[in-house]
Amino acid sequence: MHDRAFIPFAEYAFGLPTTGAEQALFAFFALLGLLVILFMLPDRKPGMLVASLFHVTGGLLTLAANDLIGMLLGFELMTFSAFAIIIQRRDRAALGSGLRYIVVQIISAGLFFAGAVWHWHLTGSLAVAPAAPAAQPLFLASILIKTAMVPLHFWLVDAYPQAPYSGGVLLSVFTTKAGVYAAARLLRVGWLGQPVVAWIGAVVAVVAVVGALRQRDVRRLLAYHIVSQVGYMMAGVGLAGVDRAGDIGLNAGLFHAVNHIVYKALLLMVAAAICPLFRHDDLYRMGGALRRMPKTFVIAVIASAAIVGVPPLSGYASKELLKQATDNQLMIGLLSLASVGTGLSFIKFVYLIFVRPSKEPLPPLRDPGLLRLTPMLILAALCLFNGLWPALVSSDFAAAYYTPKAVAIGLLPPLVAAGIWVVGRRQVLDKMPAAKAIRWPEWVEKKMGSSYARLRAWHGIHPQTVFLALFVFWIALALGLS
Repeated sequence: MHDRAFIPFAEYAFGLPTTGAEQALFAFFALLGLLVILFMLPDRKPGMLVASLFHVTGGLLTLAANDLIGMLLGFELMTFSAFAIIIQRRDRAALGSGLRYIVVQIISAGLFFAGAVWHWHLTGSLAVAPAAPAAQPLFLASILIKTAMVPLHFWLVDAYPQAPYSGGVLLSVFTTKAGVYAAARLLRVGWLGQPVVAWIGAVVAVVAVVGALRQRDVRRLLAYHIVSQVGYMMAGVGLAGVDRAGDIGLNAGLFHAVNHIVYKALLLMVAAAICPLFRHDDLYRMGGALRRMPKTFVIAVIASAAIVGVPPLSGYASKELLKQATDNQLMIGLLSLASVGTGLSFIKFVYLIFVRPSKEPLPPLRDPGLLRLTPMLILAALCLFNGLWPALVSSDFAAAYYTPKAVAIGLLPPLVAAGIWVVGRRQVLDKMPAAKAIRWPEWVEKKMGSSYARLRAWHGIHPQTVFLALFVFWIALALGLS
């Protein structure tokens, strides 16, 4: 990562030298904004279109800002425009989710502003650069909210599924990835030689996958995988907390952010093309779409293979670079375990929507029209391009992406997931969604009353899972120190 205090917008606009992964993230923000707005044109909702344009502008401003106040303004522009997108349906559920979303984001903004003021007090500068050590905790708290790290993820899995389908595609692109970018530029958090943010990301990648496997709702499943994949990104950029990580961890995290906005937007476009035809989001009531939507099926397979990390698609390339950024086998093991869970989730996703015969009469299914199919095909092509030529995007030309050993290790999680599916498909389909979480003692639930039910509803994971995540984090950290 370069030592310059800021990266002016003019450098992006005129293609002057910058760190490759940062420049790629800015370029892909702009491209995805254009493609998603093209995708939502058939909806003919002027209000959502205007809010979307503001949202894209906020994302670009966050990356182009040359000072902390400019970055904060970009975040807030995204916050209020996202609120306008979430409440488009105007019903009680959407309004409630939108209000919770905006309250949480304002708290994050307050922490960010406090960090900026304290950093300015200590250094006399507001330039976007690694923050003063005393200001790091404020920025860390703000960014952990912004990136939806467990247990602060509830705002994302609560609000994103409430947005209109095409609006949800746009929301998946910007806020959390802008938070990852802020982490890469501002945070250098280490404790006893360990990169704390990287460990948080690795543990969250696993925990959020467990939450995803328990979902029946298409968009809630995809929302949990946003949290999990952002965990990978934070694992990369968090490696800057220790000197030996160098630039490669930062580039790996930002490169994964680039790849994620492509394949996650594509997966949500698939959901936006299918769910309105079924008139519901329940995976277990879908099925049989393969014959009537063959183009959408192929696109869904490409996007699913990309997020799982199947070579030579984009998710494999950024995950491989992330492995090269750290020699800690426990961290690599956690991320590989998350990849196995991701593989199971998206085998389930494709199987239940397209392959399994529908148990209900099929609605009139058809592939989307040209105006929506075009951005989907472009994103599918980018999943392949970023995987085949990763050095052009990440700027890590020295990285060995496709050695036989790297490819074999990269194939292992998808193959393990496929093996688990073959052996235990019924357990994955029937037991995971119905699994009963360990309950608190009855008197605790009575004391908490409605607050307990609300906490479970917002998180979508039993509250004790949060404590399990924290426990695993500290165990992992202790092992890493040994």
